[in-house]
Amino acid sequence: MNKTALQRHRVNRVINFVRDSAAEPMSLDHMADVACLSRYHFSRVFSAHCQETPVEFVSRSRLENSVGELVLKPHRPVTSIALDAGFSGSQAFSHAFRRRFGIGPRGFRDANRGCVVDFPKNQWQQYPMLASTPQATNQAMPSWAASVQFAPEMRLAYIRHIGPYFNMRGTNCNTGGIASSIEQLVCWAKERGVWHKDTTVIGVCPNNPSVTPPQYCQYDVCISVDESVLEDDVVSIQTMPATTYAAVEMLGDSGTLMQAWRWLISHWVPENGLRSNSRTPFEMYQTDGSHVLCPEHGIKLCLPVSTCNESRIFPQR
Repeated sequence: MNKTALQRHRVNRVINFVRDSAAEPMSLDHMADVACLSRYHFSRVFSAHCQETPVEFVSRSRLENSVGELVLKPHRPVTSIALDAGFSGSQAFSHAFRRRFGIGPRGFRDANRGCVVDFPKNQWQQYPMLASTPQATNQAMPSWAASVQFAPEMRLAYIRHIGPYFNMRGTNCNTGGIASSIEQLVCWAKERGVWHKDTTVIGVCPNNPSVTPPQYCQYDVCISVDESVLEDDVVSIQTMPATTYAAVEMLGDSGTLMQAWRWLISHWVPENGLRSNSRTPFEMYQTDGSHVLCPEHGIKLCLPVSTCNESRIFPQR
């Protein structure tokens, strides 16, 4: 394995660790230990790979995660959200939130119920296609057929794409970006003999593109593999835990995809006595047996959920 790939795997392990430890104290020494590097070497490697320091990454990620808590959990105290984001209290959190987003957390919450509707202007300037996407609160917004499903634990070989989720010109995702990562993964899988006619390509999407700046958005393009497949020059390995999720199967361009996500998160899930949980949303792509089809030909959106009613029964595992 070449040096660049080895460093990428170590950085990816740290990113995954931070994602899975959202409310835990996170020091530079701790992250360096996960990467099995000295703190100074780790800082240089991480910054070169992610275009931000490890400390900046943790701070930005937790602040962005707090946006979802404010929007989707309107009754949760701001102080509780602040503590989970690693701040000493609501005052420090409010200062950081206002400095980043140009508005205080309480004012932001009042303006955004169920989804990010009125986001600071600087974010729309970075991601202009979102400005024309109908909001989940719009009565004219379409709806889709949704259901609750279950996915077992999966060991995933993945390629991590860093950059915009959507084509910045507002067209579909047929070229460049995520599509190139999918093509690279499929080629690797076929060369390794782990691609089958029923292989499902999964896209793990931990960021909200209306909050995270495009240059920092991450998207893991994955397929399920067994224990014999190890990390190499192309793929890293991670485990997706077993999860119950709300699912929507749809087809359409990037704008329709964004609408469907907003409808699922802000309408269908709460209206059916569910709530999104801390696990990462993902997408499942359609294939024709040898190629992955673009979302215009079908894609399943998957939002991990928990029940708000403990007596409610989820599908059998």
